Amino acid sequence: MYQKKEYTTLKTVSNITAGFGWVIVGVFFLIGLIVGWKSGGFFAGIFSGILCGIVLGIPFIIWGQLVSVFVDQKELLEEILEVVKKEKQS
Repeated sequence: MYQKKEYTTLKTVSNITAGFGWVIVGVFFLIGLIVGWKSGGFFAGIFSGILCGIVLGIPFIIWGQLVSVFVDQKELLEEILEVVKKEKQS
C-alpha cells in the first residue's frame, strides 16, 4: 500500500531559498540606490544594483519555486490516484 508523505521540510527549505533570492535582489537594489545617490549616477547605480541582484538572486528564486512545483505535482498526482481508485471500486 502506498504511504502518503508530506515533505514539510522540503517545502520549508524551498520557501526559504526563494525568499533568500528575493532578499538578495532587494539588498542589491538598496546598495545600488545608495551608491547611485552618493556618486551622482542615480539611475546607473539603481540599474547596476538591480542587475546584480537579478543575476545573483533569480537562481535561488527559480530553484525554490521549482522544488515547490515538483512537490505540488506530487500532491496532485496523489489526489488523481485516489479518485481513480474510488472509481474502480464503484
